[in-house]
Amino acid sequence: ALYVVEGPTGFTIGGSVSGLAGSGLVLRNNGVDDLPISGNGSFTFATPVPDGGSYNVTVATQPSGPAQNCTVSNGSGTVSGSNVTNVQVSCVTGGQVQFATAVAEVMEDSGPVSLTINRVGGSDGATSFRVQTASGSATSGSDFNAVNQLLNWGAGDSSSRTVNITINNDPTVEAFSEDFVVTLSRESGSATLGAPAQVTVTIYDNESVIFADGFEGEP
Repeated sequence: ALYVVEGPTGFTIGGSVSGLAGSGLVLRNNGVDDLPISGNGSFTFATPVPDGGSYNVTVATQPSGPAQNCTVSNGSGTVSGSNVTNVQVSCVTGGQVQFATAVAEVMEDSGPVSLTINRVGGSDGATSFRVQTASGSATSGSDFNAVNQLLNWGAGDSSSRTVNITINNDPTVEAFSEDFVVTLSRESGSATLGAPAQVTVTIYDNESVIFADGFEGEP
């Protein structure tokens, strides 16, 4: 009689999580095998990987409450005759970067508009965010000067940043108001994008006509 001995189905993929403070972290191996993580310490994926097979551990869902940014090291490789136990997942509470307000108003002749950007909810790790303007009924170049500025925070830095946008005072009598938007986007690092992430800036025209009867109006 011929006896066929089944070999092992493969080897497990695992490691350890550190710095986790939020909830909802989900790790993923090879794009399909999801593993919810509830706390710091060791973890092991349920699905083994055959000897000689590859593994690639990524973060499928970042934790929230507080929002955190978790990164994977030693996350990919090839299984070689033993269980993988050295995948490292490190979580930091980088906070959120957001505008102080969602709306801003400025008179056309009152100089630049200053927008404040805050880092709240944590300051672990360095992070970078970009502030960019986009034309609306107010046009870049004629009504305001375009801004495309990178803001950097170091580890432990939760101080505010200010971006100044030049408003151009033209002699043309325009509609009562025009507006443009300023958008915040994440470039890199530990912080996530908070809210508000966009500001609508309204420019009020100062070339109003004073009629003979003393009332202001548009021509």
